[in-house]
Amino acid sequence: MLSDSDDMIRKKIKKAPTDAIRGITYDIKERPGVANLVAIYAALREIECEAAATELRECSNAQLKEAVAETVVQFVGPVRSEMQRLLADAGHLEQILARNEQQVNDIANANWKEIAACVGLQ
Repeated sequence: MLSDSDDMIRKKIKKAPTDAIRGITYDIKERPGVANLVAIYAALREIECEAAATELRECSNAQLKEAVAETVVQFVGPVRSEMQRLLADAGHLEQILARNEQQVNDIANANWKEIAACVGLQ
């Protein structure tokens, strides 16, 4: 959750499943838990999963989780701060919603008509 505290993010990542194999590799079939953590790390650092696994190859599973947690915390921090800033100004949010209400309704209605036609409701 974007609203999670840094500590909550770390706790959630610590609970992520891994395995008893030493070293870090990116193998979706044989090591899905480790591969998932490597993929998260890679995505947030904008590198390939194999490159991330190579970077992390000497880590223990605990060290992998720490690296992923720190990466997520650093990535989410600015997003969370902006979200909190926006949520603190309810009047501003109401103005944005009111200003865009018609456009959103038009899009939703067009989507509904297309979906209804596809499933035979029209």
